Amino acid sequence: DGYAKIMDWDPQHGAHDHEYDTIEVFDAYYHGAGHAPSHAPHGHDDYYKGYSLKFTHSQGIGSSHQKDTEIYFTNEHGKTDRIGIIADSTHVSLRQDFRFV
Repeated sequence: DGYAKIMDWDPQHGAHDHEYDTIEVFDAYYHGAGHAPSHAPHGHDDYYKGYSLKFTHSQGIGSSHQKDTEIYFTNEHGKTDRIGIIADSTHVSLRQDFRFV
């Protein structure tokens, strides 16, 4: 299970915050890799363009006191893979914090 671990996430805090993190991902469906599934996998909290977020306590990542954000990608055949975890933060939005290229 290979995935990125983001340990120091700094989300945008309002319109005047000009120093914040974003995540750049490949927009597979824009580049002709089929059609994105129409809904998030069961139990996931946010979904957009085949990517989904799940807010949970990920064992061995960050502190045990705060939830983490697991990042998943679901391909056109319905196979879902975890591609990343943001430690100790659920302040993550696919539409605001991700750049699809």
